[in-house]
Amino acid sequence: MILAKLWRSLRAQLNKIANIFWTADPIAQMQYEYDQAVEQLKSGREGLEQYRGLVERVSRQVANDKRHVASLEAKVKAYLQTGDRETAARFALELQKAKGQLAENEEQLRLHEEAYNNNLTKIKHAGKKLSAVRNKIQKYDSELKMSRAEAEMARLAKDFNF
Repeated sequence: MILAKLWRSLRAQLNKIANIFWTADPIAQMQYEYDQAVEQLKSGREGLEQYRGLVERVSRQVANDKRHVASLEAKVKAYLQTGDRETAARFALELQKAKGQLAENEEQLRLHEEAYNNNLTKIKHAGKKLSAVRNKIQKYDSELKMSRAEAEMARLAKDFNF
């Protein structure tokens, strides 16, 4: 009990020290946020490229599977009309496997498209964050320059006794 309280108070003091260093240079802090947003943008773009390729590949597989299923259905119907039940049964089994494969590939396509959209959202969010941090840096930097100029004017006014 007492050790836990001592540990919490020590952590609080360390947190105060860390906050002093963290807020000592706000432009560096904003630059760090800017760098993080750039890194997030890069990783989102790489994920976007990766998942776009996967989406394209799986969508081609789904299209091929749909054509294969349609072909098998036509063959089953044709063999049933001619009365060849044994061959129709073989194609019906193959049709069943093809439908299972089609369902699996469609699910995979849905997952890859969802991941692609998540990366797209990540890029949009990073872009917004990037512009916000850039504006914040410019505003803060201009305020610093203005305060330096005002301090210089005050020093000059004091020296010339206006």
